[in-house]
Amino acid sequence: MTLYDRATTTSVYTGTLTDHGASMDLQSLTFSGDDLFAVWKDLATHHLHLWRLETGTLPESTLTLTAPSTGTGADILTLTGRLTLPDGSAPGEQPLSVTRYVNDSAKLTFGATTAEDGTFTFKDRPGSAGVIRYDVIWNGSPTVHWSTASATVTLVKAESSITLSGPETGTVGTQLKFTGVLSLGGQRAVFAAPLKISRKVTNSNGTVVTALPSANGASIDGSFRFTDTPPEAGEYTYLVQWDGNQASLPTSATFDVTVGEAPQE
Repeated sequence: MTLYDRATTTSVYTGTLTDHGASMDLQSLTFSGDDLFAVWKDLATHHLHLWRLETGTLPESTLTLTAPSTGTGADILTLTGRLTLPDGSAPGEQPLSVTRYVNDSAKLTFGATTAEDGTFTFKDRPGSAGVIRYDVIWNGSPTVHWSTASATVTLVKAESSITLSGPETGTVGTQLKFTGVLSLGGQRAVFAAPLKISRKVTNSNGTVVTALPSANGASIDGSFRFTDTPPEAGEYTYLVQWDGNQASLPTSATFDVTVGEAPQE
């Protein structure tokens, strides 16, 4: 079946009608707005079914979408595309709906807008490794058929790291102050991340490992801090650990401090 524009006589739709054991009543073909309707009759049961060709009379638009092929779960992805009208004219600012799927399950829908020439760009941080699919749809207009486009990107977990700084020597009973930075994929973490902290003390009495209160988590710039008051002299090793998440691998860092007895007064 081919549909033609009545004014220009150009073809606007061509498709094959599959009977599926039924026959179309050609006399029932009728237009309602931009849709074409007809009645199909099941040859076995003689039941009647309503057939609809949605916006089949409208000329087609084209939507393209390009995404990076690979990246890490900590990346901010930049996707680009273009909406093209059938006559090549500039579509102007048009609203788009974007849906993100993570491994074909969790989804998030947000909006984007084309520029005057139909191009568009949007950024997104999936916050997860895996196969990320983006579906973009333009709902069309009274004179142009809607269109959609998809793109996928495969993300692996980002390398993470912790840097620590503090005093290299200390005194029993005197508080030590430490600072650090958690980085994900080479960038400072931009979300809270619980950090486990432990202290190992080695001296003539042996080696003792003690869990310390966890840091509150990395701040908006990835930085964190913690304190400890050494109870005895010895060689101290402070261990800070992060368990990782859906976007980044776990990591840890150590810092060594030599603690001596307080001077006798």
